[in-house]
Parts: sequence; C-alpha cells; structure tokens
Amino acid sequence: MPSVREIQRKIKSVKQTQQVTKTMKMIAASRLKRAQGQLLASRPYAQKIEELVMRLHERLKPLNLSLPALLEPRPAATMRLAVLFTSDKGLCGSYNITILRQTLKYLEQAKAENHTVRFLVIGKKGRDFLSSHQFSIEKEYVNYLRRPSFAQAEVLGQEIMRYYLDHQEVSRVDVIYMDFRSVIRQTPAIYGLIPPTLPPGKSLKEEPLDYLYEPAREKILAELLPRYVNTQLYHLIFESYTSEQASRMNVMENATKNAGDVIDALSLEANKVRQASITRELLEVVSGAEALT
Repeated sequence: MPSVREIQRKIKSVKQTQQVTKTMKMIAASRLKRAQGQLLASRPYAQKIEELVMRLHERLKPLNLSLPALLEPRPAATMRLAVLFTSDKGLCGSYNITILRQTLKYLEQAKAENHTVRFLVIGKKGRDFLSSHQFSIEKEYVNYLRRPSFAQAEVLGQEIMRYYLDHQEVSRVDVIYMDFRSVIRQTPAIYGLIPPTLPPGKSLKEEPLDYLYEPAREKILAELLPRYVNTQLYHLIFESYTSEQASRMNVMENATKNAGDVIDALSLEANKVRQASITRELLEVVSGAEALT
C-alpha cells in the first residue's frame, strides 16, 4: 500500500495537469467564440455567391456559349485534387481521426471510378498521415492557419486555380473538411469546389423570370468564379477551424473533470491510509499497555 506522502505527490501532479487542461479549455473557448462569430458571418455570403454562380452556370448551359476555363468539362480527365483540412496540433479528440477516415473513404471511391488523387494538405496532422501512407502530396501548408484570414484563403484559392488550369488531367477539385453543426457536433464533409457542385440534398429553386445582364452573363460568371473560390475557401477554413476549437474545448473540459475525479479518488485513498496508520498506532499503544500490566 502506498504511503500518504506518495499519494499526496500524485495528487499534486494531477492538480498541475488539471490546471493545464483548464487553461487550454479556456483558450479554446475564447478562440471558439471568435471563430464561431466569423463563421456565422461568412455563411450567408458564401451561400449566396454559390447560388449565383450555380444559377448563371445553369442558364448558360443551353445557350452553347463558351464557358470560363474553370467550368469547361473534362470528360477524359482521370485525376482529382483533394484539399484536406486538418489541425497542426493534437489534443482535439477525434477531430483529425474522423477527417482522415473520411479521406480514406474518398480515396476508395475515387479508386472505384479509376481516378487518382493528389492532395493539397493544410495542417501537420494531415501531412504526417499522408506521408506515412505514401500518398501523393502536391503542396503542404503547416502552421498556416494559426489566425485564419481572407488573405490566407486568397493564397490557397490562387494556388488551387493555377494548379487546375495548368493540369488538364485534373477532373475536379474537392475539399475534405469538418462541418461545424454545433459545439458538441461536427461532421466530416466533402465539398465540390471546382467545378462548382451543389452539396448532396441541396437544389436550386426554380425562378420563372430571367434578368437582363450587363455585361454579358459569361463575362459576369468569369469575374465571379475567382471570388466564388476564395469565398468558399474562407468559409470552409472557418468551418474546420471552429470545429477544431470546439473539439479541443470539449476534450479539455472532459480531461479537467476526469482529473477532478482522480483527485477525489486519491484523496479518499490518502484518508484511508492515514486512518489505517492511526488505527495501527493505537493498537500498538494498547497492546504495549496490556503487555506492561
């Protein structure tokens, strides 16, 4: 049985760990609040520009007009570019594991369609996973999204559009990310970025009226596409970043509670050992007194 001093040493160690996890929870909660506000502010604009690009594209299809390069069909292309968002640090529960499982499912689906996949990966955890499994990485961004901003989304957007236009063998660009539903619920998702693709279960509402466009529709669409790509990337960055902070906050909260339970259990054990020691000393005193009499 351990001594009281050993148990107290363990209690001190657990309290130090509890202080660290509590601090990390508070930091994650602060970042989550800020990120959640930016996410909610970006959603309406991202949804509206997505709808506008989709609607213009649908109206141009029957007219047999020349489409922008990002919308030109590539039926013979057999390669995909996947943009993967993961975290740079751990201690965020199943966040990275869930995304990487979704990535493996995506690879299986692409393989079934005889497509190869190359990755543009954001985050150290994703880079390490893909490298260890010897998947093809075109470019990596490590420690890039410490403070997400629209400028970072523009850099990613320019890189993705340049790669897509320079490689005619690429059929599509998909984004694998974590979709933020609530503080306690985040789900992995795949978004078809290029060419623009509506998420599963979502459809455009039919509008009976068309509009007069100035300049022409194809010119407006060509101008909108780069903005669409950058806006969607900015939105998806905050979906992933907010999900990461929510997951980390929940994990640290559970760790803090578990540390408290361990401290209570160790304190109870210390009290039992102390009580047993006192009882043993009393028995020794009584036994010595009886021996003298």
